[in-house]
Amino acid sequence: MKKSALLLILPALLLSSCGSSKEERMTVNYTLAPSLRKADSTKTGGYNLTFKMEDSYFDSDATKFNKDIALLSNGKSLMAETEATIRSFYSAMEFDNLSINYPEHTEDTIQYAIAHKKIGEYNLVSVAINGHNYGLEWKNNALLGLEGNHEGFAARANDVYTALKAYLSENKYTNYKLWLSGYSRGGAISNVLSHYILSEGELSIAKKDMFVYTFECPKGLDEDDAPKYENVFNIVYSGDTVTYMAPSEYGFARCGIDIELYQSSTHTDEVLFDFDEDISIPAFKACKDLTGGDLNSELDVCKYFFSYLAREGEDVEDKDLYISTREDFVAKVQSTVQFVLSMAFSLTPEVKQQLIEDVKKLGIGAISLINDPVSLAIFLTPYLYNSEIPYDASQLVADCTVLTRLVGTDILLVLSVAMYLMGSESDLGANLVRSFMVHYPEVGHALLKDYLANL
Repeated sequence: MKKSALLLILPALLLSSCGSSKEERMTVNYTLAPSLRKADSTKTGGYNLTFKMEDSYFDSDATKFNKDIALLSNGKSLMAETEATIRSFYSAMEFDNLSINYPEHTEDTIQYAIAHKKIGEYNLVSVAINGHNYGLEWKNNALLGLEGNHEGFAARANDVYTALKAYLSENKYTNYKLWLSGYSRGGAISNVLSHYILSEGELSIAKKDMFVYTFECPKGLDEDDAPKYENVFNIVYSGDTVTYMAPSEYGFARCGIDIELYQSSTHTDEVLFDFDEDISIPAFKACKDLTGGDLNSELDVCKYFFSYLAREGEDVEDKDLYISTREDFVAKVQSTVQFVLSMAFSLTPEVKQQLIEDVKKLGIGAISLINDPVSLAIFLTPYLYNSEIPYDASQLVADCTVLTRLVGTDILLVLSVAMYLMGSESDLGANLVRSFMVHYPEVGHALLKDYLANL
């Protein structure tokens, strides 16, 4: 080859090499811990997931669904799990100026990270909100409040909003774009946060410059305050019970556009088997509800579950037992539900395991506890004591009274689940268990990749 030809080709080779190197640098590997593998699976490792980024993704219009940003946002949402993993994500994607807020878990905490990246002429500011592997925050999840937006989610969205405004002000970023994402609780808070940003206008950002992708997102906005923003994409599997919380029967909704992953239960099972043949969830079977009506899909089961909980009392005497409205929930059961959740996530692992074993030993006899609040309180006392959880004896009985009345009202639904868990035939119980199990992040990730591959 002539020397002059080599000199012409060399710059192109160097540029090509640099481009490949940068693309390789902007890749992150993440191990997602499995939640749904069969008990006898011989696999010991987690799911090795890879996420890639190209700066050009964010040159696009945020009001147009972008499958590359969707998958990348899913990775960011998963890697918001811990401070270490979100730092790893932002480092691999070459973000800088990290602001990390990962306090110890309490009922009022929200873990999030804000980071920046200069892309061409604009600044990309990213917010990642943790929505899985948390504990006491479940108490905040159950804080609906009497009116307006979901009180718990709204308070935490305001926390992140305040931090974001301070971050932008302190760093004096101009000509910026925003990128928000979150899974589950993190998705709900991202959704509420996106509404605050777009409705208040304080940040003066156009929808085309604000990318929002949420995953398996509960409902956190008052239905009268939830516009269908064309740049907010909620990627949901409508067979997932969590995506119906807080229920529309109580007037809750999401802002933005829902992207539906559901096709059929058979398709879902095929996708999950391809992702990991050892994933184990109950197969969906068409069944009857408690009144003899037909439940022919996972969507039917989820909608039935919430309509059943929010039903009206059959007569005046029974009406006090039902939670037909948001006001009913807050007045009658909210504090008790929060107590139960707080207890569930405060028990030490050893005590929790002992509680599970003791309940299994009781078997069908556990039903007697449901009918007697004093006996239930006595049963729970040693587990609280051994986990050093402070409690007031009279308040414990009061909470158990509400709990037994609530469960008693819905005893047939509870029994259908209990029968399935104890190995008896119960298609309704199996379907209800499935509707919660499909919320796990590996299910959403597998279905998302299948959806994007077929766009």
